[in-house]
Amino acid sequence: MLKTLLVGLLAWIALSSGWLQQVYSTGLSVWSHAQGTLQQPLATLQRPLITLQQSLVADTQVLQTFLQTGKWDARPLQQTVGDLQSTLRVVQDLAEQQWLARHHIRQLPQVGQSSRQANAGIAVIAGDAGVSPGWVNDSLQMVNQISLGIIYTNVHLQPRGAQIVLFSTSQAYAQALQKTGLANNEVNSIVENTGGLTVGNDVWIPVYALHGRADLANVLTHELTHVAFNEVGLGGRLPTWINEGTAWMDGLQGQSRVNASSVRLLTQAYNRQLQQVAQSGQLLPLSASEQDILQANYNVEWEDYIAVSRLVQAKGEATLQKFLLRSEREAVALSFQQSFGEPMSTYEQKFVQGLTS
Repeated sequence: MLKTLLVGLLAWIALSSGWLQQVYSTGLSVWSHAQGTLQQPLATLQRPLITLQQSLVADTQVLQTFLQTGKWDARPLQQTVGDLQSTLRVVQDLAEQQWLARHHIRQLPQVGQSSRQANAGIAVIAGDAGVSPGWVNDSLQMVNQISLGIIYTNVHLQPRGAQIVLFSTSQAYAQALQKTGLANNEVNSIVENTGGLTVGNDVWIPVYALHGRADLANVLTHELTHVAFNEVGLGGRLPTWINEGTAWMDGLQGQSRVNASSVRLLTQAYNRQLQQVAQSGQLLPLSASEQDILQANYNVEWEDYIAVSRLVQAKGEATLQKFLLRSEREAVALSFQQSFGEPMSTYEQKFVQGLTS
């Protein structure tokens, strides 16, 4: 039984190499049936794929040792299996993200009437003539006085060179989105369902949908957190729950600086919703697919936020910062375990079990 399981895991690794080959057209490591090992990656590989491949190589060697010697110890075997699950999920995420990049927005077009510069070269731009100088000035002030400080304190990153574009009406927002080449139904979905959009270093914010300055502080800080992750290559590599959960954490702190009572009311409402969903057995795992998240009947990103918030409460901001720094040069799953002391999959399972118990 054990031998069958290990052979299956080795085949799983082989499949992951196929996924990697689909992600980038440059030379990738492939499974060699003749040698039973993972070949060394070519020098043209992107750094994230190199670290993922190195992690797979290490886990493969452990499993092969178990198969060859017949000797095994439950604890290191369980740890290796947990590492594989986390690493292979990231590989699958990379493949999905590459597919999304081919079908969705790769780059936002240049739009805007006038701009003013914030710190770190961040530009705040009026996306249409209806955006008042007051909105531009308020955004500029909030970026300088609120957003940048919160992001640096929490994740020790500083977004640089972002362009923040503000839109005054849904029509102006939709017209700008149409320039990206999106289909009308996709444009309508973004207009109706998002409070902001970040692609690379570009941030588009429909200010007409916001409820005052507190909301603006939240959205600015949230989206600039995504920019900070994108600039160091983490935006497409972090699991969704860490990426979105951290952005929510930063955004809520920004909102609290302007109106703390609004954050307390929001927290109470979303916590009640999350509790009801957990009690009904409809709570998604943190590793849920994009399709499951889109079909969920509750705010899944609030679940992401609670997961990150509890992780920070237990381990501290410094540990989160160390994890993010290591993840810039290592596989995210490996960095998580070394930083937080347990496999990512173990934390994910414990967190969901804690909400449902």
